[in-house]
Amino acid sequence: FDNKGSLDQHFSAKHVKKPESPVYRKKSRKPVLAIAVVVLLVLAVTFLFLTGSGANACPVQPQVKEINLDEVPKIPIHWHPIAKIKINGENIVLPNIGSSGDYHGPGIIHQPVHTHDKTGKLHLEMNNPTPETMVLGFFFHAVWNQTFNGTCISDLRDPESGKILCNGPEGNLSMTVNGKCNYQFDRYIPKDLDNIRITFG
Repeated sequence: FDNKGSLDQHFSAKHVKKPESPVYRKKSRKPVLAIAVVVLLVLAVTFLFLTGSGANACPVQPQVKEINLDEVPKIPIHWHPIAKIKINGENIVLPNIGSSGDYHGPGIIHQPVHTHDKTGKLHLEMNNPTPETMVLGFFFHAVWNQTFNGTCISDLRDPESGKILCNGPEGNLSMTVNGKCNYQFDRYIPKDLDNIRITFG
């Protein structure tokens, strides 16, 4: 080639330079791993809360000792609250207890609080309601012959064992009424159509 210009023209026409291959940098996996760890921790804590001692909807607090006498009716009543009990994840069936004879036939004898089936529906039938017969504890203590108070409940999974479950390593007792925490426990006066949930675990 006579001069540099000719040489450059030759190279540009005959020897095209291939473009450099792009360099792909590996993205760091650290942020993804950190997020995955956080998500797993949140799921684990949630699982433990729902299945372990945190399964109760209510924090442990002292029982309310007083009975609200203003809630005792001054007239005859026939109320039907619903009571559901769960102990360590097991639903407890309330017995058909507290009445004898036909459902509405002659000679029937009712306790002031009783059941007619195993649905959990309590029948509060009283001509003269009193604080002693109105409280939830009357059904447990006088009718069912079971322990129930602000800290303990009979192990109703096996009532014949006589075991009493109390707040501690085995779990805690809680009660909600219509979805709200209630700390009266056996001293609570159920109202008509109440939704009562008693949980130990």
